[in-house]
Amino acid sequence: MTKSGTTQAYDCFGVSIIIPSNHCHADLIKVTLQVCEQSVTPAEIVIVDSSREKGRCPQQIADRCSELAVELIYEMVDQALPGHARNLGMTRASSKYIGFLDVKTIPSKHWIKNAKRQLEDPSVSGVWGFTTFEAKSGFEELIRDGFFGRNPRRTLPGSIFNKEVIPVIGTLIAWARAGEDTDWIQRIDLSKIKFLYPQKRTLSYTGLLGQDAKTLAKKWARNYSSSRTLPHLFPHRIIAWMAFYFLIILLALSWNNLIAGWNTQSITYLPNITKLATTIPLLSYLITRGTIVPYQRGVPVAALFPTRWLSIALVCLIGDATKAIMLLSPKFRKKTGYAVD
Repeated sequence: MTKSGTTQAYDCFGVSIIIPSNHCHADLIKVTLQVCEQSVTPAEIVIVDSSREKGRCPQQIADRCSELAVELIYEMVDQALPGHARNLGMTRASSKYIGFLDVKTIPSKHWIKNAKRQLEDPSVSGVWGFTTFEAKSGFEELIRDGFFGRNPRRTLPGSIFNKEVIPVIGTLIAWARAGEDTDWIQRIDLSKIKFLYPQKRTLSYTGLLGQDAKTLAKKWARNYSSSRTLPHLFPHRIIAWMAFYFLIILLALSWNNLIAGWNTQSITYLPNITKLATTIPLLSYLITRGTIVPYQRGVPVAALFPTRWLSIALVCLIGDATKAIMLLSPKFRKKTGYAVD
């Protein structure tokens, strides 16, 4: 572990920004230097590095933190999933407030300043991250519009909170590759601890940039197979939908026999009922995922019609099917400890 700092004065707020890193140092340098360019700088930056380049903090980061009198703590670990890395960072943090970032989340210039203003209210314990998702290629835009939307979303990265929250809520789940952030957020919601939403977007997530279908499918499969035992990820809706769909098919197969007695003149006889029973639920899914959900998440109507909604729906179908298989099939789960790739 290394520390650095000087005595030069800047407009500063007593917050420790924790940044887990398992990506290349280029990403780490980009986000950390963006933190250093905040209109109000943090008192401390804590980097927990488990990337392949770990071993020494990039010199650009050390030099800039020294110039700004920002205390820098660099912790090298062999293996650390996101929750484990954040927990480790919180044990190293010395400030009253803690802020979370990821290496793919770029903060807006006044992120810390705006959070500081909201935290001046003594009844407020924290401020959520408020994140939008960047996309450039047509495929990236389909993923963004289908799974995240264009409105800012509440996220753990970007949140800044009083350190006194931790003994009440507890730390993050250390063994999960994904979902540990949602679990922690739900604990905050259940506790009734007062967290505010920022008035404006605080972060831009750049993790979708450069992604293709194969890479995303592998990522979903890895994350959901690893984290499937988290309570909030248990697929209640998927199981209920599958059971309901099976009952519809079973009823359709038996309807004309049991109800209409195969009398085609009966008002209860329904022609093509089996075809309708198999296609209507699928069509309902495609319409919901391709139009209703994206629209609710800020995707304009003009970006959905006349045909783009179907592309969004098909991408969502592939993603949802991958997640469902991983969640419902324990045999796919591979124990990897805290290994990060």
